[in-house]
Amino acid sequence: MAQLGDHAKARELLRLARRRFGTRAPVAQARCQLAVAEVCLAARELQSFPQGFETSLRALEARGDTRNALHGKLLLVRRATLLGRIDAAHAQLAVLTLDGAPDALCAIAELCRAELEQRRLHAREANIALEQAWRFANLARIPALRLAGC
Repeated sequence: MAQLGDHAKARELLRLARRRFGTRAPVAQARCQLAVAEVCLAARELQSFPQGFETSLRALEARGDTRNALHGKLLLVRRATLLGRIDAAHAQLAVLTLDGAPDALCAIAELCRAELEQRRLHAREANIALEQAWRFANLARIPALRLAGC
């Protein structure tokens, strides 16, 4: 639904799924929370960002779902960036461990870095981050980024 542009319907379906999973499935609930956050960012509805999101990230980490936890942390970086909290976003990004992370998440991290550097008017660093993002996107075989030829 979100990819079709119906962000409100996507958010509602994800919230319904989260409730139906119940307390017996904390990882599934946390993944739904992660998806809701993604939809909120895509729609630029930052005021609708899920409450307790950091708690969901901790639940994912505690249960060994480090990939989704990292994805969630990158969502927090993107949110801080969109809110104009550039220093906070930079600090959040700086502490992330990307060693061994999937190439797709590394591409996202580098795109975040590029945007932060661009907002700080560091053109050279932004360009380096874009080149890295393109490299990771190729490794991850992300068609949208590969075709764009960042």
